[in-house]
Amino acid sequence: MVEPTSLLLGLEGLGVRSVVRLPDRTRVVEVVTTDPNASRCPDCGIASTSVKGHAVTTPRDIRYGDDPIVLRWNKTRWRCREDYCERGSFTEAIEQVPARARTTRRLRTEI
Repeated sequence: MVEPTSLLLGLEGLGVRSVVRLPDRTRVVEVVTTDPNASRCPDCGIASTSVKGHAVTTPRDIRYGDDPIVLRWNKTRWRCREDYCERGSFTEAIEQVPARARTTRRLRTEI
């Protein structure tokens, strides 16, 4: 079963851990990756089990009604340990927020 707040956010592959509303009505939504394929190397496709570190990104997303949303995505940075693969490391990415994207695809579609 999908957690209700994650379902409301509607970004497949991300799970909501907390939501805080700031005095200016901005909602800060802390999310983590729930897509098991996000740990696969984008070059060789092998799932990694070697964590290199963590990163927090803030991709822009659509508003929630009249209120802005700030996504704080706590990502894992993985090492690719395959001998034949030239990629040293990579961070998690999902379809709605590809690698190095600063906005969600649904925001780009709406713009």
